[in-house]
Amino acid sequence: MRNRIDKLRFLIVASLVLPVVALAQPVAGDPASGRKTATALCGTCHQVTGGEGRDSPASFVDIANMTSTTALSLKVFLRSGHKEMPNLIIDSSDTDDLIAYILSLSASRRSDRPHAQPHGAIRSDPAVDHVAK
Repeated sequence: MRNRIDKLRFLIVASLVLPVVALAQPVAGDPASGRKTATALCGTCHQVTGGEGRDSPASFVDIANMTSTTALSLKVFLRSGHKEMPNLIIDSSDTDDLIAYILSLSASRRSDRPHAQPHGAIRSDPAVDHVAK
C-alpha cells in the first residue's frame, strides 16, 4: 500500500513538473522519418487522425494534443511496458523521430495553425507537408 502511495505521489509531481521542463527542450528527431516509423511499427493500431468507435486506440493527433504530451513524456511512455500495447524495442534515433512526428501533429505546437480544427476535421500531416516542400 505504501509503495502505491509513493508511486501516485511521484506521478502527480512528475505530471506537474515535466511539462515545464519539457518546454525548454528542443525536439531532436526528424518528423518525416518518424512518420515512416509510426506507420511501420504503430500503424496497425494507431491512425494519424483517429479510429472508429470507442475502443480504438488514440490517434497520433489525439496523443499530440493531450496537455500532458511532451517529448519527455512520450520518451518515458515508449520506454515503458503497457499491457494494451506490444512490447516494442525501438532504437533511440527512431524514438526521437517518432516523438518529433507526434509532436509535429499538435495544434498548439504548430505556428501555421489558423484556429482550432472542428471536431472530426481532417488535418494535413505536417511530416508529409515538410517532405513535399
